[in-house]
Amino acid sequence: MNSRRETRPARVASNMKAWLTALSVLVLVVATSLANCNRLGKSRPNSPMEKCLAEFKAIPEVDAILQSRASTEEAAGDPEPFREMEIALALNGAIQSTADPDADADDVCYKQNNIENLGRVIDTLKQYDMPPTIDFVSGRYLDSKTAEAWLASGNLLGNLTFDNRKVIQLDAEDFVADISAADQRLAAIWRTYPQSVKYFRYPALKRARNESTRDIVEQYLEKAGYTTVPCTIESMDDRFADIYCRALDAGDKSCASLVKVNYYPVLMDTTLRARAIARDLAGREPCQILVLYLNQLTCDTLGETLAWYRRLGAKFISLDQALADPFFKNAPGGGDPTGRTIVRTIRDEQARLGN
Repeated sequence: MNSRRETRPARVASNMKAWLTALSVLVLVVATSLANCNRLGKSRPNSPMEKCLAEFKAIPEVDAILQSRASTEEAAGDPEPFREMEIALALNGAIQSTADPDADADDVCYKQNNIENLGRVIDTLKQYDMPPTIDFVSGRYLDSKTAEAWLASGNLLGNLTFDNRKVIQLDAEDFVADISAADQRLAAIWRTYPQSVKYFRYPALKRARNESTRDIVEQYLEKAGYTTVPCTIESMDDRFADIYCRALDAGDKSCASLVKVNYYPVLMDTTLRARAIARDLAGREPCQILVLYLNQLTCDTLGETLAWYRRLGAKFISLDQALADPFFKNAPGGGDPTGRTIVRTIRDEQARLGN
């Protein structure tokens, strides 16, 4: 088994080269832009495009992925690299009905909070005939108007605690109190729009380090009737969102377009790694859970992303269908749950690309 695991990264890298024909063209354009920008930078060191590209380079894993893809030359592509993949979509983050520049000025993307954006997301999910989609929200930022519109459209809400603080930042009692506070806010809305299942997700997908805290939290979640939801594919759209919002604020259409061009090679890399790792762990093709963050980038590209996955062969399923896969009941080696193991392994592999 160990020797098999040791060869998997090399095997994944080889397969990726065979799956990136279309994306390679896009990323080679990015690489060319970078080279041109470096030349122009000698005379115009503060050009908008140079600043935009510098923002990508400031995100180590993103820069490493883009550079590795930029070095990919001709690849014989599989037109459906996600064939037979079954993926459930889950969202993170609440959209509020109005933006408050005084309260939210430190958030470069605060303008995304508007009922129009929520409507666009709901309409896109309907247009692509998606199963009921869950959005995990922090109780402090739960907006009753948008929450009710979301539930009335047939979608679901999940508990991301009240303050969205990681369990490793709090003791067990405080973390449970944070879950409970969000539960109370959600319960008031669920009385009007009841859900058959209550869903919970750990902030940043992190569980407690020590067994005692884990036991206290898990006992509370079980008693409160929550089903814990992991993810296996992190979109990293939250890493791109600030760059995108700054470009929109500056009226820099070139940078905003470049964000979208860069986003899909990174999503491709992450999805293929998730698939390879999950196959190794399960010995088969298990279900996957994709997380997207409700930011302006996601609002603007959700339809494109859903179409992209389907075009490359993936099938979207409900969250309950994904969680019914025994794959998510396992904890490899008695450690982290399966989803956390996959996410951590992907992060480690992508970080090593830059070394």
